[in-house]
Amino acid sequence: MKKKVIKVLSLLFIATVVLSSCSKDSSTPPVDPRTQYDGIYNVAENWSCQVGTTSYNGTDDYNITLSSSVNAGVILISNIENLSNITLNVNLSGSTFTIPSQSITIGIYSVIFSGNGTFTSKGITMNYVANNFPVYDVNDNFLGLTALTAAYTGNKQ
Repeated sequence: MKKKVIKVLSLLFIATVVLSSCSKDSSTPPVDPRTQYDGIYNVAENWSCQVGTTSYNGTDDYNITLSSSVNAGVILISNIENLSNITLNVNLSGSTFTIPSQSITIGIYSVIFSGNGTFTSKGITMNYVANNFPVYDVNDNFLGLTALTAAYTGNKQ
């Protein structure tokens, strides 16, 4: 009789352990931190450059689009310099990001972009340099290649 009680208790113990280890996982999948920054931002840009001995500067207002890349930790910024065919890869670290040096073709020119930025509670701030950037006058006459520096702030729409 004692052996039967031990067998029954042993079976109950094993059944309890097995059934409790098969409980449904109630944890939620992790949220990708990049998705909070996805969207359209209206930006105000201040830029400057020098071609030869002539300095140029100005301001532009336009929209950029941010979206999560298929690569972990990377965000895509489209419409930089208000050029729809330009998309930069930026590396996200918390609420700051870096624009690693990358070559983007503008017309026949290979322009090298690099920079950094921060996401704020209301939007984005960013600074970058575009080396070998083609500059044209108001009549679309080519003036030369330069290092364009730009800083802008923007609000998410």
